[in-house]
Amino acid sequence: MRPSIISSSIAALLLSASAHASPFTGEAELGWISTSGNSETDSLTIKAKGEKAYGKIKHHITGEVLRSSNTTAGVKTDTAKRYLLAYKADYAVTDKGYAFLSLNYENDRFSGYDRRTSELVGYGHQFHNNDTLKTSAELSVGARQSTLSVAINGDDSQSETVVKLQGNLGWTVSETTLFSQDIAIEVGDESTISRSISALKVNINSSLAMKLTYTIKHTSEVPVGREKLDSERVATIVYSF
Repeated sequence: MRPSIISSSIAALLLSASAHASPFTGEAELGWISTSGNSETDSLTIKAKGEKAYGKIKHHITGEVLRSSNTTAGVKTDTAKRYLLAYKADYAVTDKGYAFLSLNYENDRFSGYDRRTSELVGYGHQFHNNDTLKTSAELSVGARQSTLSVAINGDDSQSETVVKLQGNLGWTVSETTLFSQDIAIEVGDESTISRSISALKVNINSSLAMKLTYTIKHTSEVPVGREKLDSERVATIVYSF
């Protein structure tokens, strides 16, 4: 096949994909708390997520930054520092079912792990998808790699096979209020990570909203000196686009 014909075929495929592409949509969140007096506390939370579909394929990307510090008698101490980046691509197999690939990176030094990455493939199903209620469940398998802050038995890294089960719920309580609940259990050879994220979002106008989020994370096995249970309460302003 001549190069001109190949080029024309590729161009036709790209134009076809563009014609079936949906607009890029998403939201960005910002939360900041500062206190002064005998001690000074600064906390900053930034979250962003977006998605774009090309025909049956939908791309999702999520980013998160959390930083918190406390200053007492002129001495500043970091109390929390976390960075998260996640990518997911799903392919519609049926009207309600989809196959997906997800890649995740998390850097949370205060958890006892400098960083964690995972690669998963799985299948999801939407049980409800209407204006009032959206529910879905996913089952995936893959691998997880962890780098520990403190070595255990001379080893500061872990690599394991994982199985993950996740459920998502979105309930439109009223025209301006949305409640969401995400629960995930990730079972690995070295540890099991369970996470619950509850959120209440109240719209101010078509683009801005207030959001309260409560997150609980439990890790079955942690390095010495670290807690197995972490909780986080965050209030943010949300901008949708």
